[in-house]
Amino acid sequence: MSVKKEQIAVGELAVGMYVSELDRPWLETPFLMQGFLIESDDDIKALTEHCKFVFVDRQLSRDVQFHKPDAVVAEFTPKKTIPKKEPPRQNTREQKVVKLLGNRIRQPYRDTVHWRSEMTAAKRAVTGLTEEIKNLFDGLRQGSGLNFSKIKQAVGPLVSSIERNPDACIWLARLKNQDSYIYKHSVASSIWAVALGRELGLPPQDLKSLGLGALLLDIGKLKLPTDLLHKTEALTDNEFQLIRSHVNYSLAALEQSKLLNRDIWDMVACHHERYDGTGYPRGLKNDEIPLFGHIAGIVDSYDAMTSERPYGKAVSPSSAIKQLYQARDKHFDAVLVEEFIQAVGLYPAGTLVLLSSGEVAIVLAEGRTRRLKPQILLLLDQNKQALPDLKIVNMLDASCASTGAPLEIVQSLEPGSYGVDPERIVFQPAL
Repeated sequence: MSVKKEQIAVGELAVGMYVSELDRPWLETPFLMQGFLIESDDDIKALTEHCKFVFVDRQLSRDVQFHKPDAVVAEFTPKKTIPKKEPPRQNTREQKVVKLLGNRIRQPYRDTVHWRSEMTAAKRAVTGLTEEIKNLFDGLRQGSGLNFSKIKQAVGPLVSSIERNPDACIWLARLKNQDSYIYKHSVASSIWAVALGRELGLPPQDLKSLGLGALLLDIGKLKLPTDLLHKTEALTDNEFQLIRSHVNYSLAALEQSKLLNRDIWDMVACHHERYDGTGYPRGLKNDEIPLFGHIAGIVDSYDAMTSERPYGKAVSPSSAIKQLYQARDKHFDAVLVEEFIQAVGLYPAGTLVLLSSGEVAIVLAEGRTRRLKPQILLLLDQNKQALPDLKIVNMLDASCASTGAPLEIVQSLEPGSYGVDPERIVFQPAL
């Protein structure tokens, strides 16, 4: 069976058409995902600005009249080898996720509160969890075993906050300047993992396992020399092998604690395994890596890339997203990478952005339906001077003051651009 796709010039697009492919890599455009339904004239305008033509899938299009009759649409049929077999129908995003999750029960989530209303509860949850992970790590340094009772209780409010609206916790995951890397990396990874689990539709109990497992990914590093963890020069082969040993130290701590949750074990054991088999400690690949291990690898890598480390500068969230996308089905499962991008967006909360007005802003919360039109906090004017008053702008309703054209994000900016440090911006819900 062939898939009927029609190449259409952007000037002939109409609302209701399903765009299955672009004429260029989708991540080089502002579109969140390749494969989407055109829902408005704004979508057509955006396609016109970035593409000359696209491929439209008739079967997934809705309530639209095509110029060519169905019988004369070119059929894109892959070459067949002998013996001839029909190529399988391409799975939709939903089908891919269902297959990936297997027998796990799924449930839909929707935002039940506004992100600004959630900020107070999110701060309380993140503060409490940070305090408990500090206590847990300090106890491990002093030779105590893992005590999960308090840390399990502290994960609950974080999961509940992300269930209601993930944007508040995602914003707080970017504010990392107040604690050491190992604390902030643990808490931020927990937030990313739960946010991805929510996007996948995993039930609350699984979200708690994701949150707890992500907190414990690096507990084995507490057994390593501090000067090795803070080393800024290139590691020797022996030092790199010692760094790798933190996975086994982590698993030993879990075993001593009698923790029986298989998903948490999988996260700790496999967060450095890679889809193509190039990871460690066992060189697992593809389906050999369990689902929660795949998730752990993505969130651990994303947070590391967006964090200041002794041996590397932080990159912008958008740059980290692009690196993850380029590594799909190499280092990371492609379906999970795309779901993670759906969960946090191309411009996650905390991203510095340059606007079409010339102003600089920081993203506060993404738009669930129009992810290229987030809510932002204006920081610098068009001359890159600090604005006297902070102002929240919903880009869905905003336009450039000078031209009257819709306000657009031109590009994301690296942390520190124009002297702005996102981690030093303290947002007040009352704004």
